[in-house]
Amino acid sequence: KKPLLEFLMVECVFIVFVVMAQAVIIRAREVREHLEQLTKSEQELMVERAISDKLLKIDALTGLYNHKTFHEYLVSLLEQCESNGLRLQLALFDIDNFKRVNDTYGHWVGDLVLKEVAAKVGGLIGLNDFAARYGGEEFAVIFTDKSIHEAYAAAEELRLKIAAMEHPYAGGKPITVSIGLCDYQLGDGKEKLFRKTDHALYAAKHSGKNAVVTASAAHDDDNILSYA
Repeated sequence: KKPLLEFLMVECVFIVFVVMAQAVIIRAREVREHLEQLTKSEQELMVERAISDKLLKIDALTGLYNHKTFHEYLVSLLEQCESNGLRLQLALFDIDNFKRVNDTYGHWVGDLVLKEVAAKVGGLIGLNDFAARYGGEEFAVIFTDKSIHEAYAAAEELRLKIAAMEHPYAGGKPITVSIGLCDYQLGDGKEKLFRKTDHALYAAKHSGKNAVVTASAAHDDDNILSYA
């Protein structure tokens, strides 16, 4: 009887041990699954936040940065100009005779033109440069770490490559842009930088369009009011 009793006790202990071990394994699995779910939820939340943040910064039609983000970035860069001597040029440009495109072929064609021009701009600028849709058919590019001559060459390349694009749905006629370019001068600040660049764009428009005009060249034109 005694060996039988001992055997039953050992069996009972073994069964209890097995049951406890299974409970521990099940609990560990539940904890692991819970942690995995939490991690997945956090990752999904991060992705959603990233997408939401991007949507707030990107222009929905063109995929370039929007007006608000452009100004935030420019303010930050101008601080770097003043404190660290960062070189910066601002280019403002818009599509020549864009209203005629909309009126002749419809707004959906106008939107296609905007998308294609934006894609060309985004594909041509450097890694340290910044492109945005400034509003309507107007775009802005911030060139950094370039001389004014290098920035002018980059703006001229933009003008030429855009003019060379084909638009069969818009009558096959070339779409051109006029560009005003300004080299930032220390102490000017954002407002004066914009006045100078806008002035250069005005000069480009009134000199026959499809041109790049620098703020210094516009200033030298006696027929245009100087902002200096």
